[in-house]
Formats: sequence, structure tokens, C-alpha cells
Amino acid sequence: MSKGLNIIVFGMPGAGKSALLGALWQASQSQPAVLGGTLADASGGLAELHGALYAQQPAQSAGKLAGYSVALDTANGAPLEATLVDCDGAIAEDFLAKPHTALHSREAAAKAMVYADALLLLVDPTAGGVQLEKEFLQFCTLVQSLEKLRSHRSEVAGLPIYLVLTKCDMLAKPTDTGSAWIQKIEEGKRKLDKRFQEFLDKMPNREALPFGKVDVRVWATAVKRPQLADRPAAATAEEDAKLKTAVKKPQVAERSTRSQEPYGVAELFRQCFEAARAFQHNRKRASEALQFTLLGFSGLIALMLLAAGLFVVIRPNAEITSLESKIREAMPGQKGKSTDLLKEPLDKRVKDLDEIMANPVFDKVPSELQQEVKGALAEIGKYRELNKEFVEFVKEPRYAKSDEDLVNIEKELDKIKLPDEYKDAWKETKLVKKEGQFRQDIDKLRLAVKSEEVWIREQIEEGKKLRKQGGRVISGDASGKEREAWFSQVKEFMTRQPRHKETEPLDEKAPTVRYSVVYRFPQVERAQLELRSIKKNVEDLVRQAQ
Repeated sequence: MSKGLNIIVFGMPGAGKSALLGALWQASQSQPAVLGGTLADASGGLAELHGALYAQQPAQSAGKLAGYSVALDTANGAPLEATLVDCDGAIAEDFLAKPHTALHSREAAAKAMVYADALLLLVDPTAGGVQLEKEFLQFCTLVQSLEKLRSHRSEVAGLPIYLVLTKCDMLAKPTDTGSAWIQKIEEGKRKLDKRFQEFLDKMPNREALPFGKVDVRVWATAVKRPQLADRPAAATAEEDAKLKTAVKKPQVAERSTRSQEPYGVAELFRQCFEAARAFQHNRKRASEALQFTLLGFSGLIALMLLAAGLFVVIRPNAEITSLESKIREAMPGQKGKSTDLLKEPLDKRVKDLDEIMANPVFDKVPSELQQEVKGALAEIGKYRELNKEFVEFVKEPRYAKSDEDLVNIEKELDKIKLPDEYKDAWKETKLVKKEGQFRQDIDKLRLAVKSEEVWIREQIEEGKKLRKQGGRVISGDASGKEREAWFSQVKEFMTRQPRHKETEPLDEKAPTVRYSVVYRFPQVERAQLELRSIKKNVEDLVRQAQ
């Protein structure tokens, strides 16, 4: 296995394993901030999967385990190296037929599973009900077998396993809005997580396993954005061909880019890399601790027996102590700072806190901890409510088409009021940063529109002067030197290119807003039309003067 992180991508044929890896490469190019850094693909394998995915070519089955070595270059220290292991669907089918036997074999898939630092189990929600039920039960049995094996091997607990719903773009209907589509996805995640946890809870003596328990998390992805009622996806090839000849050409590039924007992929791998690194670190520490313990075990037996006797006498209630530990795990970060508390996935954190409050001994833990739990649930509830309002009502500046649109966006932003008690604590949250980014984008867009209109107006004035001078050239009043200078100036004027390409971002602080947005504002369009008219007048004068 690789010295870096080993992450297994596992699923039945057609579950979308190769597509997910191809979408990861797309996300690394368009969403580096969400991914948490810049991804390097040493072998070029992810880039090949990306090319096949977005060219809509059929995936080539390797018939074996395919490893892709990557490195995530973050701002915090050395690059994070990892090997993404794509397990062929046919191998996965055989493996899931008898997972207990397969895990004890010497096959490459078994070794990869046993020594993995994280495992992605891909589920296709568009599969038929019978097939989906069969895959679900097989994955549950696999997790059960894996926990038993890891417990027998005295492996450290907490192996991160992600149940990933793929192809979520197929869940959307053309009449769905963006929020309706997200609600469908979240509902699917909740149902899958609930059923999976119910299955694990039925495992006999699972809580008594001393080692090897896994940490199951549910996620959802789509390799592209679907067509929605309020957020249209890319045009078809035929529509693109028509649009390329129309006045609103800038919209083509924008729609095509938006269609290839993955959903949930960057966030999934960012969390997966972090969880795998933490698990590998814990595994290494546990191994070192075990070696140290074995070396000094004989000399510590007496001391341990004495400590055990004292513990029996003075130990606190084990259930209360366990619940206090769960509370600390469920609420990361420093008190009064909400950045970590409000990180996704919030559904799991809310579920954990609800279970903590429902525990029979919750009222016996220190009152300060009780208040922290209740306060955390209240804070998450207000944050989610405000975030939902933001998503539903605030339009992204990159979709603006006029000054009026920008004013309306600002009005909606002004309606988003942070609760007074959380204003300071939420400063670094995703929601507040997005609000600030939207306001920056609006300011940058206004400046760019004004600057571009001024520049085009300057070209118009220059064209008018050339048109006036052209009259003297045609009438023969201009000298030979003046005539020659006029032709030279006209040539430079007619061949002068726009200052910016349509795909060029306004600046690094507004990477999502491109000049294609600027060029569709009415004042810029009118100036462009007038400039084209002036150029045609000058061109007519050139023909008459030749």
C-alpha cells in the first residue's frame, strides 16, 4: 500500500466510481478553495477520466484495482499525498457476494480494504428499487464484516466510511427549483443514514466491540448540475450552435461552464482527506502506544492493578462520563466561536446532539454542558434557517443583467439579518463569507461596467473624429501626408480588440464573475452597438477613398 493516505472508491458496476474521480479533477480546477487546496495528478489518470466523463465517452473497465496518486497542496505545510483506489465493479460484485470470506482472503481488494484510511461506498439512487435494496443490504453486511475483522485485529476505531449517493442530478425534474432539488437530496441522505444506522444498531454486541468500529457518514454528489426551473443547465449542442450566432453569445460560455460544475464532490474529498489523515494519525499513535505498552507491561502490572482498585472506589458513573465525551466530540472548536460548530454536514451534528439530549442520563451531566448542548442546537437551527433564506432569495451577482438586478440583490442581502447574539461568533462562517463575497462582486461589477462603457465611448469619439477627417480625404482637401496618416489611423482603429475576453474574471477577488456579465448590461450593449455603427461608417469612407 502507499505510504500516504489510501482511499478506496468502491461500488457496483455503473455506480459512478470513475465519474466521481473525473469530477474530482474538474472540482480541483474550478473549486480549489472548496477542495482545500490545489490537487496534483502525477499520473494524469484523473485528467483522463475527466476528459472521458465530460466528453460523454463510455468508461473503460480496468477489470482490476486502479490506483491514482495525487497530492493536495494546502496552505498548511507539506502537500497531503494520497492514493485513490478505484475498485472495478465486477470485483466489487464478487466481493459483496461473500464479504466475510473475501476480507480474509489474500486478494488485492481485501488488502486494500483492510489497510484503507477511508472508504467511499457509492450508491446509485436511480437504480431500481429491488437493485437498490440489494446493494444497500450488501453494503451493510460488508460494514458489519469489516468491523468484526478490524475488532479481531485490534485495529483503532473510527475508520471513516462515506456512503455516497451519486448521480443526484438525475433526481431533479425540469420543473424543480434549486431549493427543491437540494431538499430531495437531503431527504435521500436522511433516509439512507437512518436505515443504515438502524441496521448497524441491530448488530449483536456491537457496542461491546473493544476495537475496530467504523464511522459511517452519508454524502451526496453529482458530476454536473441539472437543468432546473430557476437555474437552467447548459444548452444542448444544437442550442449552443444557435446561440453562438445570436447577440447574447456570452451566455453560452457561462451556461456550458455551469453544466460541468460538480455538486458536493469538492466538499466530499476535502472532508475525506481530512478524516483519512486523522484516522491514519490515530492508527500510528495507537500502534506506537501498543508497542510501548508491551515493552513495559511486565513492570506495570502491579501499578495497573492498584490503579484499577482505586478506580473502582472513586470512579464516576461510566454512563455519565461516556456521555460527556460524546458531548465534547459533537461540539468542536472553542466556546463562543461557531466556525467549527457550523461546518457541514450539519445533519449529522444535529442528529448527534438530539441523541445526546435524549440520553436518560443527560440531566445528570454538569449543567454547563447541558446548556452548551441546548445552545448549540438553537444556534444551528437559526443558522440553517438563515442559510435557507439566503439560498432561496439572494440571486448570485454573476446572473445579473442590469443595474436594477444589482440593486435588487443588495436589497435581498440587506434583509439577511444576523441575530445579535451571533454576530461576532458567525464572522468566519460560510454564510457570512458568502454575503461579503456577493457584496464585493456587486461593487466590482459596477466598476467594471462603468469602466467598460467609458472605454467604448472613447473609441466612439475616436471613430467620429476619423469619420470627420475622412470627409476631407474623400473631397481631396487633405494633403498626401494627411491622407496616408488617416489610412494608418483607420487601420489601427478598425483592428483594435476589446480590452477583455468574455471568459476573463473581473479580478482575483471576484473569480466567479466574468466579463461576459459586463457585456450583457444594457449601457454596455448600447455603447457596443454605437461603436459598431461608427466603425461601419468609417469602413464605408475607406472604400470611397480608395
